[in-house]
Amino acid sequence: MMKKLVAATLPALTVAALSGGCDLQTNQSLADDAAASVSQTQQAAGLTKLITQPLDTEQPASPEEATETMQAKGIAGLYPADCVTITPNGLVSVHVQFDDCTGPFGLLHLTGGVEAEVSLNEEGTVEMDLADSGDLTVEGNSVDYEAHAVFLSIGVDSELLWTGHWSAETSWGDLATHDTDLRIKFNALTRCIRLDGSADSALGERGLEWDIDGYSVCPLECPAGGVVTATGIESGETVVITFDGSDSADVTLPDGETYDVPLVCSALL
Repeated sequence: MMKKLVAATLPALTVAALSGGCDLQTNQSLADDAAASVSQTQQAAGLTKLITQPLDTEQPASPEEATETMQAKGIAGLYPADCVTITPNGLVSVHVQFDDCTGPFGLLHLTGGVEAEVSLNEEGTVEMDLADSGDLTVEGNSVDYEAHAVFLSIGVDSELLWTGHWSAETSWGDLATHDTDLRIKFNALTRCIRLDGSADSALGERGLEWDIDGYSVCPLECPAGGVVTATGIESGETVVITFDGSDSADVTLPDGETYDVPLVCSALL
């Protein structure tokens, strides 16, 4: 059976901290917002990486060749294997259609379309503009998704510069919006991903600025490492979440108090 990925459970990461007075409750809310932001950003980055992966191992000579390669190779790592199709949408664009796909990085019950347009810049580097088709959902929640990806390297170890926008409901019903500026590293053999960069998030009426440093995760595993530092725009308070490869994360609240919180990385669906 498929296993639930850590990204699907990150919003509940700090539940163990829910005890104490008003200050702790405020800190808890900030920690939950930070965890939800990481979870959804991991989904957005993972979706970008899935769509760009057919171009990981060879440099196309033209945008037309790139779109032909995308159609020929398809997208690996989704279940069931035939849940995704790639069809031409002009000479340099393709339409990617998902039909209840489950994949890595928290992409559960992925349904709907994404438009992808490929170009080569003056240096001959592949760039890709991505946007949802208006019907994209993850776990039944509507998603607003846009991204621009620039390939820094192509091969077994590929690297992208990625700016993206992702808007969807959290597990507790808040509308969350994330505007991100990240560097994505991906290994085609292990299918592991690493994220570094920064983001601005809004969850309901709450604002959040956060940095992500070395957040690394492989399919069906707990995060191998990384530090997320999140600051509430209204409160100015900062929460730090540290991952070390174990099945727990270390959450440091603004008052310096630290909680070691279990992660659900391998629960059965």
